[in-house]
Amino acid sequence: MTGRFPTTRPGSVVLALCCLLVAGETRAQPDATAAEQRLDEVARELKSLDTWLEDADKRLSRLQTEISRADDEVDDVNQRIRGLHTEVAEAQDSLAKLAEQRREVELRRIDQASRIARHVRAAHRLVGSGFFKMLLNRESPDAVDRIIRYHRYFVRARMDALEAYAQTLTEIEEIERATRAREHELAARESDLRSRTARLDERRRAREALAASLLREMQDKRVSRDQLLRDRRRLQALLANIVEHLRDTQGTSFAASKGRMHWPVAGRVVHRFGDARADGRLKWEGIFVAAPDGTNINAVHSGRVVFADWLRGFGLLTIIDHGNRYMSLYGNADTLLKHAGDWVESGEPIASAGRSGGREVSGLYFEVRANGRPTNPAGWLRDDRQP
Repeated sequence: MTGRFPTTRPGSVVLALCCLLVAGETRAQPDATAAEQRLDEVARELKSLDTWLEDADKRLSRLQTEISRADDEVDDVNQRIRGLHTEVAEAQDSLAKLAEQRREVELRRIDQASRIARHVRAAHRLVGSGFFKMLLNRESPDAVDRIIRYHRYFVRARMDALEAYAQTLTEIEEIERATRAREHELAARESDLRSRTARLDERRRAREALAASLLREMQDKRVSRDQLLRDRRRLQALLANIVEHLRDTQGTSFAASKGRMHWPVAGRVVHRFGDARADGRLKWEGIFVAAPDGTNINAVHSGRVVFADWLRGFGLLTIIDHGNRYMSLYGNADTLLKHAGDWVESGEPIASAGRSGGREVSGLYFEVRANGRPTNPAGWLRDDRQP
């Protein structure tokens, strides 16, 4: 194509590398070592990123829980503020009714004052120059008795009216004071609740900002992780080609041993190849053998360790390359006994059974891969019984 440089395919790089390996096996050994070292570095970086992402997932979950809790608290406070508004409206209605009641009492006071004035004028007309003067003039006893009774009635009526008026005013003043105090209390409570709402909103916004920042950082980390995964796949492919060239006869030996290999660990098969997992969305690509913590895990065939580290989903994992694109995988170990680059013999302990990777039951996850594809491990082992 005019104006473009040809694109180099990964397969071409691998093919060229294989040609160089054929030209000189002494050069292949340093290349394999360098690839394994880089694979170890990538594995460590992936482990670090996986650990960070797991911690970030927990932090994000906590932040989302706090945001949810703050949302609930804000809703509760707003509900209480609406309730306070109802109480304030009721208090204001009470004050309006009291004001109307006070106007009615004031009208009664004016009427009572008018009646008292009429009583006073009537008494003055009746008594004239005074009650004691009438007594000294020795006027009619009947008139004296009538005047005394009239005065008593007048005084009693006046006192009753005054007491009723004073009592009414006192009650109104007490109710007004209580209502005003209630209004002040409600206003103070509303102010406090609004301040609390503001603080909750601020806290919620801060948590949301942290969650958004964490999500962005997690996205960046996942991009880095995806890049590392792609690097690791390329390195594994490269390493597989190198090891395949060095161990062609070993691969032939592995294929010839199909159905006669010893089981990697003594125990009970809990999950078999092809069984459904994850609610039927996935299938088991290997087998899981339950075994007590610390039980030896043995290599099923001789080969070279190309991976020995923690891997998300597999826990502590050992991968042995047997040449000719055959590999065996040993996951969920508690302890790794071999390192990448080590040569192992059939039946040699390479790890111990455990629960790494979040497994609830102690044991071993075991796979056999041919040309990168998982095959049924039971077909490679000595019938379908554990030793």
